[in-house]
Amino acid sequence: MIQPITLSEWAEFDLRHPAPTFFARPAWASALAYAYPHLRPHPVRVDIGPSSVLVPLMQTSGGRLGWRELVGMPLGTYTCALREDGTLASAHEFEAAVTAIARTCDALTLVPWPLGPIPTGFSARRTTHETAVIDVSHG
Repeated sequence: MIQPITLSEWAEFDLRHPAPTFFARPAWASALAYAYPHLRPHPVRVDIGPSSVLVPLMQTSGGRLGWRELVGMPLGTYTCALREDGTLASAHEFEAAVTAIARTCDALTLVPWPLGPIPTGFSARRTTHETAVIDVSHG
């Protein structure tokens, strides 16, 4: 089951369990919605077996044909799926959520956070993105 959640519910979740990438957080979604009026935050909770995952998405206005296009996240920025406890969903959970979401819309564009699990069976339009990471955790 897929259940949209409100921006305030997402913000409350984010206070307890911030996503590891800024682009999968409500502040980024709000900034995008402010800068691009055709976008609006559309985070969803997807039940996968006994648990559920939160998938941060944006919805486009649909244009003249009223299509329902979901993007995670626009401008080539990243998204990730989070379990109820705030940990990253496994690749299997993320893939199951993405597959379920794709069945409910006309188009789904997803740019998975490259440092997290990536759904392998997601077949859709893909744009290659490249990311460089420097680990400075040890000073």
